[in-house]
Amino acid sequence: MNEQLISSIIENHTNGYVILNQHAEVVYANKAMKQLTKNNYGLFGNFMGCINTTGGRKCYEDPEKCSKCLIRKNLKKIMQDKEKKWLVNVDYETVDDILQFDCFMDYVDDYICIEIFNLTSKNPNLFVLDKVLDSIPDLIFYKDSSLTYRYTNQAYADFLGQDKHDIISKTDADLLPAEILDECLESDYLTLENGEARAFVEMNGVAYAVSKKKVNNGIFATVKDVTQEYALTKLAFIDELTGLPNRRVYIKDMETIYEHKKNHYYLVLIDLDHLREINNNFGHQTGDVYLKTLGDILANISYATFYRLAGDEFAGMISGSKEDAVVILQKIYKKIEELELNPKLTISTGVKKIDLALTETQNYELTDQLLYQAKREGRNNYCLAED
Repeated sequence: MNEQLISSIIENHTNGYVILNQHAEVVYANKAMKQLTKNNYGLFGNFMGCINTTGGRKCYEDPEKCSKCLIRKNLKKIMQDKEKKWLVNVDYETVDDILQFDCFMDYVDDYICIEIFNLTSKNPNLFVLDKVLDSIPDLIFYKDSSLTYRYTNQAYADFLGQDKHDIISKTDADLLPAEILDECLESDYLTLENGEARAFVEMNGVAYAVSKKKVNNGIFATVKDVTQEYALTKLAFIDELTGLPNRRVYIKDMETIYEHKKNHYYLVLIDLDHLREINNNFGHQTGDVYLKTLGDILANISYATFYRLAGDEFAGMISGSKEDAVVILQKIYKKIEELELNPKLTISTGVKKIDLALTETQNYELTDQLLYQAKREGRNNYCLAED
């Protein structure tokens, strides 16, 4: 039997196989162990997710508990005596479970080889839940407060082209292409600050609805393929010329803000300056080009939703703080400034935080007053109300 075949048998065996060096660091784990632990290599305690592990090279946090740990005792003894050990009915407490197993330990050429079998969980619901989430086509993941991945389902792993167990303990900087990294990080920061964030993203011809919620100081996210739904509703809810959501969607989204008492949204009202003169002097086809150009810019602004209400009137909802709103407005004006159109495309904008103590109409009217103030001050600028 050749070495390659033996390696393949061990790698795919239902029993767990782990090899440690003399520092108790994992240097190899087969598939069964990777599926069990979901952690990267490191000290054996870190790898197994021991509840007493603190990370790094500091492996033991509770000396009293660790002194009773059969695994720790026997690892030290094997290193000293270089003898084989059988352990039966080991209870191993991890961060989210208590594992019970038998294991065989052997010392071979300065390495400790561990075989784990008869593995059971005292919290089997976690294994069932993992299988259920893996069967769901939606992309699901969880990051901790440092934005490090702690869970992904199989669909998200397939989307990234990664083994799901290799994703754990990594960050988006390790996994995502540079062109979407900043956008994803910005969404994460908004979620941690405001408790939630939603976005609609089109990528490679596929439309995704992204929903993130703050859970246990981390981020639980679902990403749903809504391409078919998007195609079916596009005619009813999307402005044909600009591709932006229409007034109907704006009204529905505003109602949702009031219904769920979301108090971290800014209302934006935009007028395309001098559209009537452009239509009169250059024709309505040119005017349509200006409207579509503005629509393209607004459609590609992250963490805000923009709508075409009618004619030269646009609206937007920005989720976040006043500083977030300013950053988004500056992005819009910068992109418009970079356009090479003659005559120049400019917009006037009014911005106000939505006050849930006022009616939807009152918020609209106050923001509209800010828009006209921007026009009176010479157009091509925005007027932002004080909170």
